[in-house]
Amino acid sequence: LAFGWGVIEATGATKRDVTLARVREDAMPVGMRLTELSSQSNPNLSPADPRPVVFSSTLPVADCLPTNSPAASLWALHMDAFPGATQQERKERFYQYMYYSGISDKDLERAILEGRFAIMVALFGVERVIPGLVPGEKPIPFEDMRREWLGYSQYVAFFTRERAAHPTLSYVVVPTEPAPDLKNLDRWYERGPGEQAGLFTIYPVKLRP
Repeated sequence: LAFGWGVIEATGATKRDVTLARVREDAMPVGMRLTELSSQSNPNLSPADPRPVVFSSTLPVADCLPTNSPAASLWALHMDAFPGATQQERKERFYQYMYYSGISDKDLERAILEGRFAIMVALFGVERVIPGLVPGEKPIPFEDMRREWLGYSQYVAFFTRERAAHPTLSYVVVPTEPAPDLKNLDRWYERGPGEQAGLFTIYPVKLRP
């Protein structure tokens, strides 16, 4: 089964290998700069959570940051493969990632109904999304889908500073052009001066009082 999953991932990736490789190459200056910044004092870090947490609005960048730098990504496409995180924690981080990205509950509802692969895997786990991966696994019922978008709707409606602090972000990485809408994130974090790193801009952030 593990081999089959690897083949499925590789087959899907071949169509976008060039694009992904280019994005990851473009992200190298980000990793280098975050590595330099990691040696500086950071008030957002604690002995229990020593790695700076980064929100990157570009998913391939979020995926490669833990490899290219000492930083941890708030959420990444392959977080299911990261050790040490429970399914509930992964889902909470995914909700948080969508919220900071400006994704509404209606956007999520549409993505679920369209069966967007990355969304479905993040919400339900790969074993429920890919037919035949787990023997006897049934298709995801509509009620389960409805429960997820209602859950996200409630999450957004009652988002708090306490949620914004877990985990506490240290940096935000976004494309310099076009710059994404970060109004949800800006509600909870103060952004410092941006520093360009290749095609991306790195913002130090501080949780608002």
